[in-house]
Amino acid sequence: MNSWLLAILREHKVAIAILLALLLLILAALPVAASPLAISAVETGNVTETSATITWTTDVPADSVVNYGTTPSLGLTASDATLVTNHSITLNDLVLGTTYYYEVQSTDGWGNTTTDDNAGDYYKIRLYKLTGWGWCTDYTEIASAEFVANGVLVPRDGTPEVSDVHLVGNVTLTLSDDSTENIALNMWGSKVRSLFQVRQSAERKSAHLWGVWLTWDSSEYISGMGEITLPEGEVFETAKLYVLQLKTPDVIIQNKEPGSFVEDLEYLITKFTKFMDDLIDELMLTDFAEVLGDVLAKLMVLLAEVRGMVGPYIP
Repeated sequence: MNSWLLAILREHKVAIAILLALLLLILAALPVAASPLAISAVETGNVTETSATITWTTDVPADSVVNYGTTPSLGLTASDATLVTNHSITLNDLVLGTTYYYEVQSTDGWGNTTTDDNAGDYYKIRLYKLTGWGWCTDYTEIASAEFVANGVLVPRDGTPEVSDVHLVGNVTLTLSDDSTENIALNMWGSKVRSLFQVRQSAERKSAHLWGVWLTWDSSEYISGMGEITLPEGEVFETAKLYVLQLKTPDVIIQNKEPGSFVEDLEYLITKFTKFMDDLIDELMLTDFAEVLGDVLAKLMVLLAEVRGMVGPYIP
């Protein structure tokens, strides 16, 4: 090493040491160019009649992009350039009953981009609005009920008549005193041909919705009964039960009518007695296996009638 370089190093060794230390600190603070970022927990929530919020997480801070559209070609984009690990993008101006396909995409500070398109099948949004009425077990009439949800049906492999169903949304209840209650639901279940049922049992809340779900000429018609149970206090206190009758706009259901609970109960007993008499007659005259389907159908009709009258309406 040249003598003049040694002399400079000796004379400025403290300053050089400080510069080296600062350089090491700067290098340590710089983000490491990681492997492609990971996306997980893609979900649809906060559903309204015209919007839905898409959420997901990444293992490193990254921006947020949702590509979506009414066909798998997508074509629309909503984004946020803020680098975060918990992502949330709201899609607006959605149309009820229209299927939207979407994928999520994030890019970190190093330019690593990851896209999650649900393994090529795309995530889907289809908004439904069911309205109706009902009652509560504390003898409170529900003047109107509205359930706005994102509904996803996934046919099972090899059994196209059976689909897995996921409904996530909010129920808004307007009570007879004009007060309202909002209940978030996240229900899973199945649909077999035209019959469906979905359930939720979590966070001290249970819900059950079942009925008929028909598709005709690209339109869907849904009519069903629902029950929601909410706790009124701590674990060992009583719960409040809401019973609802819900439908999509083009479906006709019976109107809510004031009535006498005692008269309804007498009618119920008469109806059930007649049903049992008819059942016994059929079983005596025909092989049981041949009439089982008809019997079950009549029983379902009876149960629907029962559920439509056991609510003690207050005139």
